Amino acid sequence: MNNSVILKSIKYESIKSIFTSIADSEKISRAEISARTDLSLVTVGKIADALLELGIVSQIKEVRPQAGRRAGLLSVNQDKFAVILNITTYEFRCAILNLQLNLMERYAFAYRSNCTYQENLVAFLSEASQYVNRKYDMNECFGVGVAVPGPYHAEDPSAAASGTFPC
Repeated sequence: MNNSVILKSIKYESIKSIFTSIADSEKISRAEISARTDLSLVTVGKIADALLELGIVSQIKEVRPQAGRRAGLLSVNQDKFAVILNITTYEFRCAILNLQLNLMERYAFAYRSNCTYQENLVAFLSEASQYVNRKYDMNECFGVGVAVPGPYHAEDPSAAASGTFPC
């Protein structure tokens, strides 16, 4: 196996375990993350700094009565969210999730039987976009995911659309 593939895998696992530690805690220090994940404090610090720079996590200074350096406590940025569009059935849905993958809100589309699938899809995407833009700051949107009908074929992504969409 190629060394760069191994390093990328290790890095991904490190990022994942650090983010999971932050997401599972209300507030956590880098030292606590290091102890939980068995990663070095340097590794935790570099990854935490990158997550801070991306706005995925936020940091507040630890409050304690004694003098001395206060740790920066990390938590998932509560302003960030993801939009998930589900078009796997005629009951189109839109879900807003925070970065801890908790459902914040849901929008359901009323399918119009007098319209075609494509017309309903266009109407749903327009209504979902308006709904999300009205309620949320899209600068805080971390990503948009779309669940589509049919199997995914990594070799030929167009294969899923060729036979399973109800057009």
